[in-house]
Amino acid sequence: MQPNQIKRFIRYDTAKQVWAAIKQTYSYGADEAKIYDLHIRSFTMKQDGASVAKYYSKLTEIFQKLDQLSPSTMEHPKDIKTRRKEVDCLRVYIFLAGLDNNFDQIRGEILRMEPKPELEAAYAHIKRESNRQGTMFEAGVTSEATTLAASGSKQSRPTTTVLILLVTGLQ
Repeated sequence: MQPNQIKRFIRYDTAKQVWAAIKQTYSYGADEAKIYDLHIRSFTMKQDGASVAKYYSKLTEIFQKLDQLSPSTMEHPKDIKTRRKEVDCLRVYIFLAGLDNNFDQIRGEILRMEPKPELEAAYAHIKRESNRQGTMFEAGVTSEATTLAASGSKQSRPTTTVLILLVTGLQ
């Protein structure tokens, strides 16, 4: 302990009182600030063009840290189950809110589901939609490249070559 810190704790009679004061001074506030920061990060996190898997991974990492720092104090199993369901529902909303706009339709479908899906199930729905969108995009590029290649005009050949290279690069 630094000399300037000793002055704050010298008045206590026992080591137990000193440790209790140190704990209150240094750990409680830090944990609360960390919990606050994690909540802010989860509420404001956006996909911003990243893959769904990367966005979900970052978000669940925050949720896991929150679970570590603020464990449930409930004792009755029914209360614990109810609270877990409430927290999971909130996390589904946070996850859906941060998704890019190309997931608006599936987001609405998930919000209309009864019973509400758990976070893992919501992620699975979004991941399937992401895969579908990727497949449709690749199919569209391949179809366009095939059409241009089949036209055979000399003007389209540089474009066809570029598109074929792009398609090959996507696979």
